Amino acid sequence: MGQTLAIAGAAYLTPAEHEVALAVLQTEHERQLDAMTWAEVERFALAPCPVLPCPTQDEFRGIIKALAGTLKAPRTSGEQGQLQLSMFWAALKDVELFRIQGAAAYFINTAEWMPKALAIGHPVWSAHERAARFVRDREHRLHGELMRRLEDRTLGPGELDALTEFQRRDAVTRGLVVPTPEGTVVYRTREALERWEEHNRQLTLDSRKDQ
Repeated sequence: MGQTLAIAGAAYLTPAEHEVALAVLQTEHERQLDAMTWAEVERFALAPCPVLPCPTQDEFRGIIKALAGTLKAPRTSGEQGQLQLSMFWAALKDVELFRIQGAAAYFINTAEWMPKALAIGHPVWSAHERAARFVRDREHRLHGELMRRLEDRTLGPGELDALTEFQRRDAVTRGLVVPTPEGTVVYRTREALERWEEHNRQLTLDSRKDQ
């Protein structure tokens, strides 16, 4: 797959993107990408996939002629052939060139139904999709590991203060930590829970006084 990307996709990527795409395509699991800067993988995953070119009319005509020259079919008149070519062009001119080329090659080699082969994916697209999946997998894994550390109470005060808003909400929902009036979180204890409940009661009283 990496070799295919280097041939078919390099023109659509910067050298840095091409390097990331190759690494992603050649990797089975996100853990194997630890040596690579994750900022690069995330940047690649979030970047828009390049728009791949559709065929020119001459390119399309050449593909159809190659098909016609290899398939057994009843002889048609020049006028009928031009009509069929025009119909094919109208139907497929907005399909990416690499799809049409791949479908034609698949059809010639296997004698299968050509539209089935139009589902072929480009390595550049595959690299973007795989990178996005790796980023999601890594975020899920790291979040799970963080929750387990909170459950074991092995995070220090500085690490508790560094939790993101999403991490704090999830930890509070799981009953692993309790918010504090100062806007931080601490491990769940009876004292911490009572202090937080008293803080909320005071806020309710203050709100009623203002009304």
